Amino acid sequence: MTSIRAFEASARHLSFTKAADELCVTQSAISRHIRQLEDMLGLRLFFRRPRGLVLTVEAEKYRQELADLFTRLSWATERVKRSAQGQELLHIHSYTTIAMYWLIPRMREFQEANPKIDLQLSASTKPSDRIEEQAHGVIRSGAGTQYASIRLFNVTHVPVCSPEYGAQWFPRRHLDELADVTLLHSISSPLNWQAWAQRVGLGDFNTIRGIKLESSAMAYMAAERGLGVAMAQREFVKDQLERGTLVMPFPQVVTADRAYYFASMPQYADMPSVRRFREWIAGRATTDQFESGDISR
Repeated sequence: MTSIRAFEASARHLSFTKAADELCVTQSAISRHIRQLEDMLGLRLFFRRPRGLVLTVEAEKYRQELADLFTRLSWATERVKRSAQGQELLHIHSYTTIAMYWLIPRMREFQEANPKIDLQLSASTKPSDRIEEQAHGVIRSGAGTQYASIRLFNVTHVPVCSPEYGAQWFPRRHLDELADVTLLHSISSPLNWQAWAQRVGLGDFNTIRGIKLESSAMAYMAAERGLGVAMAQREFVKDQLERGTLVMPFPQVVTADRAYYFASMPQYADMPSVRRFREWIAGRATTDQFESGDISR
């Protein structure tokens, strides 16, 4: 374990010196542990270069596996520590865009109502089975057969852009004006533009062109900066639409067949902190849909 810990720190920093500083040992001790680990595994882990360390292909895969394991170990240790102090640690995992654009702006309500619960929020652009199984609760697309799930809201598609961009490129507010603009795509949701275009009758519309960004959150930010038009989940940009930093150049909102859920593994579903968070997030999602007109008054 000592050699593995030395490798994980060295791989994260790409430096034996920084790994030694973090683990409070000498650089020679780190080098010795790395040699021992390489001998045990029967493979080389690092290339030594003048400008620093470079991981081998096998070592990079190993680093990714270990990073996940050490994260889970840290979470488990923190939970026990907080429990001994009478404080609850609630770990919620979400997609990056949901966390940035929907959950974080509303988390103060939950925090003020539950001061003894310390919320730990992690996020990623793609589902991660390992993290989702370790987290107390996840916000995900689809219920998942192994989870205890509640439905939050439907997946919706709506184009958004900055007010200035809309005024420049959509003077008539007509769908055919989309042919001349820059489309902003999320690599993690590559079919959103195509799905919306087909549903609104733009069958021959070129949905491939434009700028590709890693996440929808990045696409929304690019839209606010006037780089083009992004395809958004309406609930996630509700605050931006209200503030006027984003506008909907067209009224067509397309509801997909998928929905977002709050889910938890069975062993966590009945934890008091999970129940409180589940009740809160279900109520908040319902309020947002009511205010958006998705639930009849």
